[in-house]
Amino acid sequence: LWVNGTIPEKKYLGGDSLMVWEVMKRYSGTHDTLDMVGANIPSVAYFKKSFCGTLTPYYVTERYSSTAAKTAFTTFTKVKGLFSR
Repeated sequence: LWVNGTIPEKKYLGGDSLMVWEVMKRYSGTHDTLDMVGANIPSVAYFKKSFCGTLTPYYVTERYSSTAAKTAFTTFTKVKGLFSR
C-alpha cells in the first residue's frame, strides 16, 4: 500500500483498495484478524475502516473548547455506539 501511495498520478486506479480486498478474500477463512497498522492519519483511518472492520486506536487524546462541546461529543459517541452494535 505504501509503495502504491508514492505514485500520486496512479492513485485513481484503486490499486490499494484492490490489494486489501484480495488479502481479505484470501485469508478470511484462515485468519480472524487483519492488522492494518498505520491508521493514525484520519484519511487513512477512514479508508481502512471502510472495509467494515473494527478500528482499534493505539491511543486517544481529547481536548474540548468548552463544557458544552464535551457534553455534546460524549452524547454523540454514546448514541452512535448504540447503533453500531
